[in-house]
This record gives sequence, structure tokens and C-alpha cells, in this order.
Amino acid sequence: MLMEANRGKKHILVPFDRADSSGNFSLNGLTEGRYDVVARAITSSFFYSCGVRCDVSMSLSLGPSSVDGLRKTVRIDGSEVKHLRPDERTVCSLLQRLLGGNAPEKQSSKQKEAHRRVPNMIKNKDASDRCLAGWRVYPHSFEVEVAAVIEDLLTRNCSNNEGPFSVSGDVDTETLSNPPPPVPALSLSEGELPVCVLYLMEDGQPLFELLTGLQNRNRNRNRSPQHACASTSAEEHSTSGIHISHRTNFLIILGDDRGLSGNQEEELYRVLFGERGTTDTDGVTCFPGVSFHRCCIGKRPLLASQCILLTLHIIESVFP
Repeated sequence: MLMEANRGKKHILVPFDRADSSGNFSLNGLTEGRYDVVARAITSSFFYSCGVRCDVSMSLSLGPSSVDGLRKTVRIDGSEVKHLRPDERTVCSLLQRLLGGNAPEKQSSKQKEAHRRVPNMIKNKDASDRCLAGWRVYPHSFEVEVAAVIEDLLTRNCSNNEGPFSVSGDVDTETLSNPPPPVPALSLSEGELPVCVLYLMEDGQPLFELLTGLQNRNRNRNRSPQHACASTSAEEHSTSGIHISHRTNFLIILGDDRGLSGNQEEELYRVLFGERGTTDTDGVTCFPGVSFHRCCIGKRPLLASQCILLTLHIIESVFP
């Protein structure tokens, strides 16, 4: 599966603080550590009715490991995944294999029988390695991963592009047994925005309204000066350089069933706005060519997996 040339990527980043980075969990108790929420987020990100979204990638920022206390981030690239099934058990089996975890030793006869029902391709090491194509582990915390993904998405728009996930100096390259393949650099027009960061929160601006508003503003900029309206508000000035299109890369950040914690929100703002920390004005960040917007799907809170699915649908509807 190859991603359509000259089209932006959609990257989804979700922190799961209760999920153990060691991978030591039971497939018969996925609610412990909320691996069931992890699995549903993965399937909602990648599955069409009859295929996989090859223009979507995902980062799962996991909690501290019960073995060494370190955090890990799992990245999945939809353009590379193979043999992925939409059921929670198979997805979590792949995740457990990737993290090198083991199920608890004490299992009842029913639990052992349930483990036998895991697809044979997952239990066989060589076959499971093929199933793990596009799955990678990085020693990143949430804050480090946000910055790394933004830099990687910006890299896609450079002429010397090395791929969607460039390896920086703080990444353990030994974990990259199958490095990501290079992708074509995007050909952006003048003033076109390389990356747009969307932070899903309950009291944000409705996403459809936000994207259609930016789209209409872009049309106004393309008109002749005598027909263009002068922008005088602070928000208009702060986003005056924004030009979003189907070539823009989207970074979609949302929490799990509990949402982002206060510390994670502070880390997000620190990455995007530097020493300023949080800001009341969306649009401007300390990254050139990157805008930030707080948004929501609607007035009623939804499951994380539903938010992911609807966000992708809205983006694809506004920028087909």
C-alpha cells in the first residue's frame, strides 16, 4: 500500500498512561491498563470497510514500564501495516509481541484455552514479525514524542526528505529493525501551511466549523485586493499566514477515556509555545509553518475511538 503522492499525512497521537510499556499484560484482562481502549483507538485510526488508511500514522504514548520505569512510544504507519485484524485480542497480541512482554504465568485452563484462539500467525515469531511491519518502538515520553512528530511531519515537506519518521540522536536505533521507507516530499504552494496541530478537547471550537472557516478564509485571500476583506481582529492577525489544503499534514492530539492530564497539557503547550507556555490565541506556535487549534467534535463527549473516526471523516470531507 502506497500513500497517494503529494497528499498530506494525518498523524494521531494519544497518551495511555495506564498501559504498561513492558507489555506484561494478560490478553484475557485487557481492561486492566485499558488496553481495550488502545486497541479500539488503533482500529478506528486505520480501518476502512474493506481496507486500511495508508495516509494515517499513529503514536501511542504508553505509561511507565513495570520493569524499568521507562516510558515508550509505539508508532504505527498505515502505509506499511499488513495482516492487521480489527479485533481487540489480535491487536493487543501484536502490541505485546512488539514490546517484548509476556502474559502472567498463572493462568486458568479457560485462560489458556483463550490464548490458543489467538491467530497462529501472531504466536509464530517469523509470521508475527511480518505482521509487525510498520510497528516501531521509540524511547519517547509524551513531550518528546510531540516535538519529534512535528519535526518529522515538517521533514516531509523538505527537498532532502528522508521519510515520515526521521531518526534523531536521542532515539535508540537498535529498536528500528525495519526502518521506514522514504516518501515523496510534498510540493507546497507559496504560503501553504506544512503542519496543522489539532488538539481535541471538550470546550474547543467545532472542528467542521474551524476547517471550513479556514478554507473560506483561504478563498478570500485568493481574491483580488478590492474584493478582499481587511482583517483587524487579533485572531485574524495571528492566523493571517495560514493556508491549509489537502497537502497539509495534520497532527491530531487527544486523550484516552480520561483525557490529557494537567501535566501532559502543560508539556504540549511547552513544546508548541516554548517559554510562553499556554496561550489564549490559537494559530501561532514557535515552529515556523505549524499552526495550533483547540477543537471539538461536538457538544456531547464521545469515546476516544469515536473522536478519531469522526475527526478523520471531517478532514477528508473538507479536504477531499
